Amino acid sequence: MEAAARALPVPAGSAEAKAAFLEQLRSAPASRAAAPRILRVRWTWTSRAIAASILLCIGLGAWLVVANRGAAASDVVIDRLVAWNVALTEASSPQEAGRIYADQATALKQSLDRDSVSGDAKELGAKLLENGAWLSVNSDPLARADRFCHVADLLLKRIQPAAAAGDTRSVTKLSRRYHQIVSRGVDGQLGRVQPAVISDPERKRHYDRVVRKNADLDQRLQDVVERSPEPTRKAIRREVGTSKRGAKETRDSRLTQ
Repeated sequence: MEAAARALPVPAGSAEAKAAFLEQLRSAPASRAAAPRILRVRWTWTSRAIAASILLCIGLGAWLVVANRGAAASDVVIDRLVAWNVALTEASSPQEAGRIYADQATALKQSLDRDSVSGDAKELGAKLLENGAWLSVNSDPLARADRFCHVADLLLKRIQPAAAAGDTRSVTKLSRRYHQIVSRGVDGQLGRVQPAVISDPERKRHYDRVVRKNADLDQRLQDVVERSPEPTRKAIRREVGTSKRGAKETRDSRLTQ
C-alpha cells in the first residue's frame, strides 16, 4: 500500500504551496518582534508633555488637599482656644478657673505644636494660650478686660486685609472670634467692674485707658466695614452686629450712679 501511495502522481502546484507555507512560517516571528519597536517609536514629545501635565495636576491636587487640611486644623485649634479663654474669664470662682485651665491646657498646647497651624494662626494661638494661663490665676475684671483688648487687636489686624481682599470666608471666621473676645472678654469684664473699685485715682485712669482702647477697637472695626466690599461688609455685620456704643453708654451710666 505504501508503495502504491508513493507511486501516485504529485498534484499540480503542490511544490509552490509548500514553498509559500514555509515562507509564512519564516516571516511570522519577524513581524511579532517588530511590534515593540513600533510602540517605542510612537512615544513622542507630545506624549511626554501630556504625561508631565498629568503628573503636575496630580501633584497640585495633592498639595491643595494638604493645604486645606492644614487650614481646617488651624481653625479647629484657634476656635478651641477662643472658647477656652472665654470659659476661663466667665468661671464662677478661681477654683473653677484653675480646673478649666488644668483640664485643657496640655491638650491645647499639644494641638498647637502638632497640628498644621500656619504662621499667623500660630502667633494668635500662642497669645491665646498665654492669655489662658494668665486668666487662670488672675481674677481682676479690669486687668482681664485690658488683656482681651490686646487679643481683639490681633484679630482686628487680621480682619482688615482679609476684608480688603474680599475674602469672605476668612472674614466670617475672624469676625466671629472677634465678637466672642470683645463681647464676652472686654465688655463682659468691664461690666463686672464695680464703681467702688475705680474710686482710686490710679484705678480710674486704668479704667479710662481700657474704655478708650475698647472704643478705638469699635471705631476701627466700623472703618473696616465702611471700606470693605459688600459681601465682606455683610459678613462682618452678621457676625459682630451693630456698634457697641449702646453697651458702653449703659456701662458708663451704671458706674456714675
